[in-house]
Amino acid sequence: MLSSSRRVVTVLVLAMLLGPSAAGALDWPMFGRDLKHSFTNAGSLINTSNVAFLQTAWDFPTSDAVSASPTVVDGRVYVG
Repeated sequence: MLSSSRRVVTVLVLAMLLGPSAAGALDWPMFGRDLKHSFTNAGSLINTSNVAFLQTAWDFPTSDAVSASPTVVDGRVYVG
């Protein structure tokens, strides 16, 4: 039987393979955002003039360390 974290990763991989081929502009569907691992978002509004004013939008305390790369799809964050 698969561990719960392995099951989550398997489901995420299957969703990426079976889902729509073009990710939305704000989606971050895999490690590094895309197959080139660009780590950038073309629609990013963060720049040198506003970075000092950034504030935490949300946080989620965990009971242990999380070492997986998060995935963002349709405004939801998935961590396995």
